[in-house]
This record gives sequence, structure tokens and C-alpha cells, in this order.
Amino acid sequence: MALNGYYVERMLMAKFVNLSRDLPLIDVGGNLGIVTLQAALQGRQVVAVEPIPENALRLCRAVVDFGHAHLVHVMQNAASSQEGNVTLAMDRPKGRARYGVIRSETWGYEQTAAYAIHLDRLLELIPFRTAALKIDVESHEGHVLAGAERLFQEVDIPIVWMEWEHVKRRPEYGGAFIVQFMQRHNLVPCDLMSGLRLPTENYRNWPRTNVFSEMKSGSSTAIRDWKHTGTLQVSRRCSVVITVHCRSQTLSPILFKGSCDFCENQ
Repeated sequence: MALNGYYVERMLMAKFVNLSRDLPLIDVGGNLGIVTLQAALQGRQVVAVEPIPENALRLCRAVVDFGHAHLVHVMQNAASSQEGNVTLAMDRPKGRARYGVIRSETWGYEQTAAYAIHLDRLLELIPFRTAALKIDVESHEGHVLAGAERLFQEVDIPIVWMEWEHVKRRPEYGGAFIVQFMQRHNLVPCDLMSGLRLPTENYRNWPRTNVFSEMKSGSSTAIRDWKHTGTLQVSRRCSVVITVHCRSQTLSPILFKGSCDFCENQ
């Protein structure tokens, strides 16, 4: 995530995790699982979507080591506006890794293949119908939302956190598309730290990262705390389930095995 310094990034991340603490989490662009792990440590159910195999396995290893595998489901896929085979390119400017979805081999960086799905496919596996959403996919955020129309219709998503810097000026599925998408689903943009609304007509000058949230009636402050109603039924298991979608079918889940006190005592 390209933010203004490590400290600011950690502060914004902690703010989002705390604001959404009573909601299950959908983490698109899970990477190594920093946000997924923090949510799981709060006892929240998490679905993490991460297309890079090495990242997905490291995420699973970390979740198992922390003893929260029973809360996390990993989908090893890219999320996009169209389903199909894509190439993921890794850029390492100044030693940092950055992934993006591309459909050609023009970048000249390290590449890996993945299968892109609509985020609507999460409806096939998630047991909850309210959730917080985090999207950090290096300028592909609009494409993710374009494949998530049914998800937003059937799941109550009162807060969305996304990186804004790379996507705001894109001509296709860029800032204008995202603003209109959020407006259709009654979500307004706001500054994560202050909670104040951001002017939609000035979206190109918004902060590098921001949130969209439900609006308090008659207030200029958009961010609020949400209480999750209902009890999540979570089965206790010692493995993280990795699901890989391919074309119109779902491959058999891969169980990432790890040890835990619960299983060793059975």
C-alpha cells in the first residue's frame, strides 16, 4: 500500500480495524495478511482474497501460527470486472513489491498467472450477510467493484476502505465510476482520521486512502461505529481453507495443515 510513510499507514490501518471491529471482514488484496490477522485476533470471521500463491500460503501460515485458522477462509484468486485468466506483474521500485492485474506482458517485471473472478462469487461461501470491506489492489479497485454488484445488494456493507491514489484518475473504472457505484449503494466518501465527508466533485484531490461509509442522518460526520447483530456460527478447525476458483467451477478446497492445541488434544 502506497501511503505517506509507515507510521501513517499503520495508524490508518488500526483506525479501520477498530471502526469495523464488530463486523466480519472481506479483505480483497490480502497480501501477507496484516489486516486479516488483526481482524482474526479480534475474533472476527474473515474472507481474504489473494491471487499470489506465495502470499496466500504465507498468510495461511501466519493465521495458523496465531491460532485463528477457524476464522479465516482464503480465496486464491484475483478479483476483477471480468472472469478469466490474467497475468499478475510484480514491480519492485526501490525494493518494494507491488502487484497489479494486467492482460499483456508489457511490464517486463516478474509475472505469475492467476484466475480472476467476480467478487459476487463470495456469496457462494460466506455465511454472513453483513461485513466490512477492504480493497487494496493497486489501481484495480474499480474493476473489483464492477464485479461486486450482487454482493453489495445482498450483503450489508456499511464501510469500505480502499487505496485511492492509484485509481482516482483512471479513465475506465476509475474515481468517477467508484463514486457513482458507492452513491448507488448509499455510501459516502469520508476522511478516515477525521470522519468528515469528502466532496464528491473533488474526488481527484482526496487523500491517498479513504473510506466510504453509511451516512448519519443530518450530520457532516460519516464515520461511526457499527454493531454486528446476530451470532456467527463458526466451526472449529485446525486448517485454513484455500479455495481456488477456475472458470465456472470451484476446485476442491485445499486444506493448509497446521498444528494447534485444540487438535493435538483430541
